[in-house]
Amino acid sequence: MHRERILIIFLVILCGLIAATTAGVASAADPGRDSLPAAYSKEPSAFHSYLPSYIGYTVNNSNSDNTQEVKFQFSVKYEFIENSDWYLGYTQKSFWRTQKSSAPFRETNFSPETFWLYKPDNLSWLPVVQAGFFRHESTGEAGAGSRGWNITYVEPVFSWGGFSLVPRIWAASLFHGFDEKKAAADNPDIFRYYGYGKLSALYRYKEDVQLALSLQYAPKDSSITWEGQADLAWRSIAAAFSKLFGFEYTPKWNPSYFVQARNGYGEGLKTYNVKISSVVVGISLVR
Repeated sequence: MHRERILIIFLVILCGLIAATTAGVASAADPGRDSLPAAYSKEPSAFHSYLPSYIGYTVNNSNSDNTQEVKFQFSVKYEFIENSDWYLGYTQKSFWRTQKSSAPFRETNFSPETFWLYKPDNLSWLPVVQAGFFRHESTGEAGAGSRGWNITYVEPVFSWGGFSLVPRIWAASLFHGFDEKKAAADNPDIFRYYGYGKLSALYRYKEDVQLALSLQYAPKDSSITWEGQADLAWRSIAAAFSKLFGFEYTPKWNPSYFVQARNGYGEGLKTYNVKISSVVVGISLVR
C-alpha cells in the first residue's frame, strides 16, 4: 500500500500544480469565469484546465467489489489555433482498486476530442456555446473487451448570476455519418443506455460553494440516471477555522472537498449497460 499512497500523492500534486498555475491567467483573460466551470474559460494558447480534475474515494458502491476504490479524473485542453477558440481536449478517468493486493486499475476511460467555444457578445444569459465536432471515448483496449463510442454534440450554457443550466445534446459522430453502428462498433446499443443528451444544473456561491445535479435519460427502460455533487472550497474551511481559533490565514491554493452520489447506467464504459449506485468523497483540484 505504501507504493499506492505515493502515487496518489504524486497525482494530487501534479493536478494541483496545473490548476494553480492556470488559475490566475484564466481569471485575467476571462473575468466571468467565477460563475462558470473551467471548461468554458477562454485562455491563451497553452495547456489549461478543462473538465473537473479530482481524486476521490468510493465509500459505497452497489457492486461491493468496487467499494473502497480510488476514482480520479484528469483533464486538459489546448487552443491549437491562436485566437480561434478551436480546442483539443483530453480527459482520462480511472477506477483504481488500491485495496487489492496488486492494486489493479479496474477501468480507465480515455477521451480525446476537438471542440469550438462560441461566446456571444452582450448576452449575459448565454455566455458560451460549446460545439464538439468529434469526441471519442473508449477503454483503450482491443478485442472482445473493447468499449467505446464517438459522438458530435452541442452544449449551450444558460447563466443567471451564480446559477447555470447546461443541456448537452449529442448524436453518433458526423464523421461516421451519424451512424450509431459505425460510431460505436463494439457496442452499438450504448445509445440505448446513455441516451442522446444530458441536462446539468449548477449553482455557485462565489468560488466557495458549488452544487451540481445532472440528469440523463436512458431509452432502454425509460429510466433516469442522475448524479449530484456538493463542493466546499478549502478557502471557506480555512476562513472558518481562522475565525474560530483567532488567527490570520489566507490560502493561496483553493481546492475543494466534495461528496458525489450517482445512480444509473454508465459509471464507466465497462458498465455502460449496468445500473450502479455509488457515493464518492474526495478533493477537486479543478471544477
